[in-house]
Amino acid sequence: VAGRVYQLIDSSPTSGTPTWRETNASIGTGAIGLLAIALGTTPAQGMLLRGAVVIDSSILPNATPGATLFLRDSIGGRMTTTAPNSTGDIQRIVGHYLVTTPTTNHSTIYFNPSQEFIEIA
Repeated sequence: VAGRVYQLIDSSPTSGTPTWRETNASIGTGAIGLLAIALGTTPAQGMLLRGAVVIDSSILPNATPGATLFLRDSIGGRMTTTAPNSTGDIQRIVGHYLVTTPTTNHSTIYFNPSQEFIEIA
């Protein structure tokens, strides 16, 4: 889904074929791996590793300019401005919110996943 966050995984260790799967703030879903935002409906349409990107505002509702973005703790591929705080969650900054264009219902964010994270015990 365009605008959602995915993690690169090795889906078949014997073939060495990587694949992308939606991720969230749970340690079990790979919040600590290589992350990207989907630019379309297939990886061939592009996976943004870092940079500015325009996403549908419904993916990131109620954000204010400059807000820090984290992975949501329960919904795959979504971001939030609230740091996850449940046991087993990963607090990892994935970017910053820039602006919403109300006439097009799109938001611009700067996606830049931190290499550092905190696991909530």
